[in-house]
Amino acid sequence: MKDISVFFTVKFMAFSVGLISCFLLHQTFSLPSVLSAAIIGFAGSFIPKYQFVNSHPRTAVYAGAFAGMCTSEVIQNVNELLFVSAMGALLYTAMRQHLNGVGGKLGAIAFSAVALLLLLKGVVS
Repeated sequence: MKDISVFFTVKFMAFSVGLISCFLLHQTFSLPSVLSAAIIGFAGSFIPKYQFVNSHPRTAVYAGAFAGMCTSEVIQNVNELLFVSAMGALLYTAMRQHLNGVGGKLGAIAFSAVALLLLLKGVVS
């Protein structure tokens, strides 16, 4: 259980960094969302590997960057950024043994995390 909580914490922090960085590049500096995600993904590729988490922080940053491609109409405040980060990290942790490979998994995790936010906002309002 301790290993999973450490894994989730690392995922949450990495996903948050990717999400917030991409979102800010896109919203603050008016960079195209694809370019913002590419910049963050490239920067995330330089995160060193650690034995316990292997290359997972790198991929979590990139998945977060995918989620950060949202417009400000979808993610409107810090609480929503944290919610998407938590859902993304939770989904990544739950799927780490499934969906082997990277192709499609990161985008699916990012899409699902943002979709959960939209679903929650729809139910609440």
